[in-house]
Amino acid sequence: FPFVHGLQASDVDMNEMRYSKLLVSIGKNLVENKRADNHFAAEVMERGGKLVNISPEYGPSSSKADYWLTIRPNTDTALLLGISKIIIDNNWHDEKFLKEFSDFPLLLRKDTLKRLKPEDLNKEYKNQLSKDGPSYTIHGLKKKQYDKIGDFTVFDKKSNSVKPLTRDDVGDLLEKKKIDPQLDWEGTISGADGNDIEVCTLFWAYKYVHLKDYDLDTVVDITHSNKELIQQLAKDLATIKPATIHIGEGLNHWFHAVENNRACYLPIILTGNIGKKGAGCHTWAGNYKAGLFQGSDKVGPGFKGWVSEDPFEPNLNPEARAKQLKIKGYAMGEEPSYW
Repeated sequence: FPFVHGLQASDVDMNEMRYSKLLVSIGKNLVENKRADNHFAAEVMERGGKLVNISPEYGPSSSKADYWLTIRPNTDTALLLGISKIIIDNNWHDEKFLKEFSDFPLLLRKDTLKRLKPEDLNKEYKNQLSKDGPSYTIHGLKKKQYDKIGDFTVFDKKSNSVKPLTRDDVGDLLEKKKIDPQLDWEGTISGADGNDIEVCTLFWAYKYVHLKDYDLDTVVDITHSNKELIQQLAKDLATIKPATIHIGEGLNHWFHAVENNRACYLPIILTGNIGKKGAGCHTWAGNYKAGLFQGSDKVGPGFKGWVSEDPFEPNLNPEARAKQLKIKGYAMGEEPSYW
């Protein structure tokens, strides 16, 4: 997940699950393995929401779902890409959301497959991000990082020309600039050196290049999933809001986990199910949470104080501070093949 959105994981308080109208679980046995949280899924049922379970086996979670989508192990990415293609091909995507809150309208160079930068069109261009904007004041962006990221470009429908954008130009801020990005577009523009540059939007690249191999029949052949239920899930994700996808930790252990995690996000972003209560893409992987128990000389050993106190010299004083514990690990590391 760090390679997808810059954080160790995308988590949500599980009580927010109850607000979902569509709860899709992928590779997770919520009924048996998350017993402290599964009552929130029950509340989805009580509130008239729909549950969908994607897993190879018909387990307890599948028995509680409105429908179970069986899948061949290690083919989740193909399934999600196929669902995304169905959403785009049927124009079920949320165009307004994609224009205002995603990178789908950003322009790509076809020759380098990198984003078209304003400097490619004007060598004298200066980055325009305000130091008073959210990137600096809320997100903690540093100048060194911004110098590397720079600004972006879109093709504006109103002026019929390429316009620069900063990373703060989203939502209302984009509207204030009176820019209406073209979502599905390709064309040829003149670069700063006078040479033509073939460009396209990221949405165009997904629609005509990245997803072209994931037609429904091919996805069924790869995943062994039910054709009608694949189509049903695509339609449900596009029409039922808020919708959320929760994925189990096991999917993060595939060798192509980065691609899989990005694929999990794709139908959620396409349908505008980001940033809303009861929506989003979240993981139940929990090992990283050990980082919340950071150790230091002042507070003690951190996570090791919970799991690695010396069993032969325990501190039995109920008033003892964590830094007074004697830590000694006896456990061996996990079998590498597990990962």
